[in-house]
Amino acid sequence: MRRLTPLRLLAVVEAHTITGPAKNLLDFAAGAPAHGIETTLATFVRGGGNAFVETARAQGIPVETIPESGAFDRAALAGLREVVARLRP
Repeated sequence: MRRLTPLRLLAVVEAHTITGPAKNLLDFAAGAPAHGIETTLATFVRGGGNAFVETARAQGIPVETIPESGAFDRAALAGLREVVARLRP
C-alpha cells in the first residue's frame, strides 16, 4: 500500500492572546496529525510576551514567529516569505 505524503499546512494568524478563533486554531493544530496534516502556526510578534505562542509551544505545536515593528513593517513580509520558502507548505 502506498503511503501518502502528509499535507503541510501553514496557518498565519495575528494572535497575542487566546481568543475564540485562536483557541479553535490551536485545537485544530493539536488534532491534525491524526489526520495526516502537519500544521505549523505563524504569527507576527512585536516584542514582549505572547500567550498564543507560549500556549501553542506548550502543546507541542510548531510555531514560527515573524518580528515586526508595526502594522506596515515591510520587513515582516520578508520574514513571512522566508518561512514559506523554508517550510514549503
